[in-house]
Amino acid sequence: MKKRSLHIVILCFAGWFSVNAQSHPSLHNYLFNPVSIAPSYAGRLSGTLSASHDQRWVGIDGAPVTSELSYDAMTKGRFGYNLSVMSNDVGPISNTSVGIVTSYHLRISPDEYFSAGIRYVLNRLDVDLPSEQYIDPNDYVIMNGVIRKWYHNVDISGAYYGRNSYFGATMRNAVRTSFFLNENYGARVVHLYGGSEYPTIYGFDFLYSGLVNIVENTPVDLNLHMLVRFQNYIASGVHVGSSSAGLVYKINSQNGFTFLYQYSYPLSELSMFSQQSHMATLRYGFTRATVFSNRIVETPVFFL
Repeated sequence: MKKRSLHIVILCFAGWFSVNAQSHPSLHNYLFNPVSIAPSYAGRLSGTLSASHDQRWVGIDGAPVTSELSYDAMTKGRFGYNLSVMSNDVGPISNTSVGIVTSYHLRISPDEYFSAGIRYVLNRLDVDLPSEQYIDPNDYVIMNGVIRKWYHNVDISGAYYGRNSYFGATMRNAVRTSFFLNENYGARVVHLYGGSEYPTIYGFDFLYSGLVNIVENTPVDLNLHMLVRFQNYIASGVHVGSSSAGLVYKINSQNGFTFLYQYSYPLSELSMFSQQSHMATLRYGFTRATVFSNRIVETPVFFL
């Protein structure tokens, strides 16, 4: 089992270096944090503090673990801000990042907005290959595999928000610096996303959202979420993606707290080693934004 786990960690390690932790969708803690995928969303959860934890492939040593803390705010002039700190660990790789997002929400009608946002991310990369177990520990790359480096990325996005729908696009790593040896850059990624909500009867609403991740030199990643919400207090549904499928739950309390949870089952050979990936987010709203008439166009569950 240890040998198999090591093989999986090496695969994760290789995949991380092909696109780095600031770009690859499977290593991003963005399920319940829209700003992570769309900087233009900053401010639409104004006055909200969110804490998230993503534990993938439970039981496999070195599997991805991501934690994030973020705060969202907006001014009366519809300028949005978001500050986040994220920690991501994959095998011998540890990446800590601080993200600063600014956005502006242009009102184009009483119920419609066009939002533009930009994110600057400062990263600290730590790699410790000698601490791992290898068949040939005397390999030159392994013996010299201790890396400590700072690097940064800049992402840009734009989105349309109507009363009951939204769609937009993000270019990740529009500006980037080398994060490894020589000229190793994070892959440029394009996110295309959209969704709608439909009121039905007896207080129930149907919500759906879709996300397409287009990453350099990798297959297109498709994701879909469908949920049913009751009186804006509780929602549940399913998500289906290119690499996993599972269940989603969301509960809103009357005292400002929101709890979100997702279970994922891998749709690949990883199911032979682990059948569980879990993510949870706890969110607290200190204040309620008023720039959108007390109604935040929040995605049902933005993505996977």
